[in-house]
Amino acid sequence: MQSTDQGKSWKPAQATIDARKGKAGITGLQPNQFYHFRLQVKEGAHKGYSNIAAYYTGKMDIRQFGVSGDSSQDQTAGINKAIDSLYRLGGGILLFSKGIYSIRTVHLKSNVWLYIDKEATLKAIKGGDAPESTWFSDRKYRSGLSPTDPGPYADPENYMTKQDVGHHYFRNGMFFAEREDNIKIVGNGLITGDGNLVTSDKVMNNAPDNRVDKMFVFKLCTNIEIGGLQRSEDLWYDEGKDEPYYIKKDGSKDFDTGNMLQIDRAGHFVLLATGTDGIYVHNSYFSKAHQRSVRDIYDFMGCNNVTAINIYCKVSSDDIIKPGSDCSLGFTRPASHYMVRNIIGDTNCNLFQIGSETADDIMDVHVDNIYILGANKAGFSISTNDGAHIKDIHLNCGHTGPIHSRSKMYRATTPFFISISNRGRILGATVGKYAFTENGEKHNELLVKNVNIGQVENIILNGIDIFEVYSGSSYSGKRWKAYDGSQKKPVPLLRVINCPAQRIWKPSWTLPYPMVSIPGTSTM
Repeated sequence: MQSTDQGKSWKPAQATIDARKGKAGITGLQPNQFYHFRLQVKEGAHKGYSNIAAYYTGKMDIRQFGVSGDSSQDQTAGINKAIDSLYRLGGGILLFSKGIYSIRTVHLKSNVWLYIDKEATLKAIKGGDAPESTWFSDRKYRSGLSPTDPGPYADPENYMTKQDVGHHYFRNGMFFAEREDNIKIVGNGLITGDGNLVTSDKVMNNAPDNRVDKMFVFKLCTNIEIGGLQRSEDLWYDEGKDEPYYIKKDGSKDFDTGNMLQIDRAGHFVLLATGTDGIYVHNSYFSKAHQRSVRDIYDFMGCNNVTAINIYCKVSSDDIIKPGSDCSLGFTRPASHYMVRNIIGDTNCNLFQIGSETADDIMDVHVDNIYILGANKAGFSISTNDGAHIKDIHLNCGHTGPIHSRSKMYRATTPFFISISNRGRILGATVGKYAFTENGEKHNELLVKNVNIGQVENIILNGIDIFEVYSGSSYSGKRWKAYDGSQKKPVPLLRVINCPAQRIWKPSWTLPYPMVSIPGTSTM
């Protein structure tokens, strides 16, 4: 039975009931209508009426909850109250219509979706939730000191020192969810940190009201979606216009990217997802108006079943796509089944990077159609540093769908980087500081003594064209500065470090002109 007047009157609903599964499917509903439903059992032990469930057939405007789009007002409390109200109803879609919404930390909840309209902006203000107290909080080296600072190395338990501080705290985000399910943040509006999300590893040295360093945080969640309005076409890039476009069915270019969710100034992470499965990120445009105050774009730590498609990043300071596995939950978790497609961007680090958090295995990763505009580290990087087995990583093999173009890589210091190392980022490790000389260079480093060396195998690098091999990201300024001898010198196209167990398949790539040597390409 259904009611449209909050239960004052009832009438039969057009419903199909599956008693075995305990489900009812209801049809014939009108849009933008608030319904209440209940079951009427006419006979038997459960004769009578059931509890009441509510549902709104459309997007419920945030203004109905007393939240205005006045940027001068802190809207956090009203937004959290609105989310909680929809959650208590069983879920729904919360519409952010035209306006500017100033927020600190929004607490996301299961089955509540946020829809950011084209003329809506959600912007961060200072004073978000504080980082939670964790196992790491009372250690000197976890109190905001940088992994590169000398201080932490005085602590004998500092096997976690080399891991970024941001991975160990979750509540200090612009949007936060823990152990929640079925959350979407979609639309073609703008979400900005507005310069109020910090990027430094020394976040705990900041004033208490300035310790938010992430935009989206999901800890131990499932079924998460973040992105713009869906389009079936593939995204690609036009060099002349320096803009992305959608490839239409007839092969023509559609530069209308008004469907994309815009994100900028997101702090240390745009997305930090840890122990979270079933993630879909798509149709997003990063740093269109502002190219500062952003480090990592997508960090997936111990996450499974992840899809990333149609992503354009004008410029970032760190990795754009990073699958990994760390110890921040107090246990390790493997990562597998990644489908990554149409990723375009310029980065001061790597466009695609497995690691360097590799406390557990990472397998079954498929990447098609990437376009590196600049990368001051590597275009495509794989590292195992903590004993992880990295296996079945396929570039441009068509596993995510048809290959519409050969991938391209411009201005990357190292186009491909594969390494096995020992960095001590794992719980339960026995760590010591060791002085040694390698290739004539002196080292004095923390190394793990009781963790086996990792493995890298079955890496397929296929169908990619490489141009202008040097550190040419536009992050440091001009877009782009031609090689003039002042940038980092080119290195081999494929750099493999300390990989006694690697099995690397012969790559298929082209180099338009001889700029660097490609050692060993005939014997890979």
